[in-house]
Amino acid sequence: MFGTEGARKSLFIRTGLTPLTCSEKRVSSLLSKGLNQHDISRLTGINAKTVSSHLRSSMTKFKVKTLLEYRVKLSHINTLHCFN
Repeated sequence: MFGTEGARKSLFIRTGLTPLTCSEKRVSSLLSKGLNQHDISRLTGINAKTVSSHLRSSMTKFKVKTLLEYRVKLSHINTLHCFN
């Protein structure tokens, strides 16, 4: 689904990178609840390009390349109650 077995395992390893900013957390939290970028933009009043920028930055910190991978990782983190 996400490449090699090693790549799939690394998807669920918690990263030791820089924590998310407040804006990145807010946008990521809404994404994990199933909202798309346009909905997040409307709900928060943040420009859609800014939402995209926050998501790209967050995805870099979590070492994922696609929104699908990021959603999976967020759901895993939320299950472990580590995403605040």
